[in-house]
Amino acid sequence: MSDGDLGDLREVVHNIARLRLNELPDYGVFRPGRDPWRNRVVTVAYERRSQRPVGFSAMVYCPLSDVDRVLPVMHLGLVVLDRRPAIHNLLLAIYYFPLACTLLLRELAPYWITSVSMEPAIIGAVSDCFDGTYPNYRGNTRPDPMRLAIARSMVARYGSEFGVGPDARLREDTFVIEGSCRGPSEHLRRDFRQVARYPLASCNSFCRAALDFERGDELIQVAGVSLRTAVNAALAPWRVRRLLRSDR
Repeated sequence: MSDGDLGDLREVVHNIARLRLNELPDYGVFRPGRDPWRNRVVTVAYERRSQRPVGFSAMVYCPLSDVDRVLPVMHLGLVVLDRRPAIHNLLLAIYYFPLACTLLLRELAPYWITSVSMEPAIIGAVSDCFDGTYPNYRGNTRPDPMRLAIARSMVARYGSEFGVGPDARLREDTFVIEGSCRGPSEHLRRDFRQVARYPLASCNSFCRAALDFERGDELIQVAGVSLRTAVNAALAPWRVRRLLRSDR
């Protein structure tokens, strides 16, 4: 992008963040210069009638070196909405659309994603719409060596990219990052009464039990993206309604 185009995008992203967060975090696309944008996929959602920007996501491409290969990992990164519309519709727009485009660019070759959040709305959506998500609120997966290695590497090598505090610690048995929101993302920390809830009570209960909100814990989730992911995303509203009936 030209300097002018990048400046326009930066202004849009920063204005959305100021409306929602009151102040800008000290990491990622909120830092000065071009470098924070070089490995990011930024998607902005606009209100249809007014064309007013109402939310954005800033994904981070984080390649991890294995013994004889490079694992492509897309970190879902920060998502900010300046108000609370139907969150699942916006998540489809600003998360799944760029992920689907990436899948097409890779000629449908699967790849990995990670997500770090304390918001039940995000944790639940990642659980229900991606392949083999660990951990998830239904507790029906186990951490295989690959997911554990990805979680370790992401926190150790790329934690500063998505605001993990310098003194945070990954609990490898639960994938909880203790004290994650202590440092550059301190003012993003919320207590349980302030976080965005998921439609399913079981997901909200899982997050409340797993995370110490006062300490600033977050959950890192590791999952796969494949052609099946695109189908899951399209069926997500129907699947959530079905799960709601079974959650009562």
